[in-house]
Amino acid sequence: MVITDNNLRVPDELWDPAAKIAERQGRKANDLAADALARGSQCRPDRSQNPQLEPPICPPPTKTHIAHEKLEELSRYGRERAKELGLDKSTEEQGMAFVERLIGEDRIERRR
Repeated sequence: MVITDNNLRVPDELWDPAAKIAERQGRKANDLAADALARGSQCRPDRSQNPQLEPPICPPPTKTHIAHEKLEELSRYGRERAKELGLDKSTEEQGMAFVERLIGEDRIERRR
């Protein structure tokens, strides 16, 4: 693969979270951006057979990737907290009872 040194302007609200994700993954932000662009190009239709083909509606790849990473981070946090609270091996009934208890405690606390 030939790599050309290019400059691309990316708004700070996209670059900053992408740079943090890349750092957590031990990668360079440029590599993360290249991956996002490659994924984005996969949702483009092949117009060689039908030039009138409408493009699909694809979210910007970088925003999608950032949202996915945030969701993964929240999921990891949830799994860790569940394990700390002993809920990682509980049944659905036990989990619901735990949530109901927390809601009840919160309501009592708010009334004070």
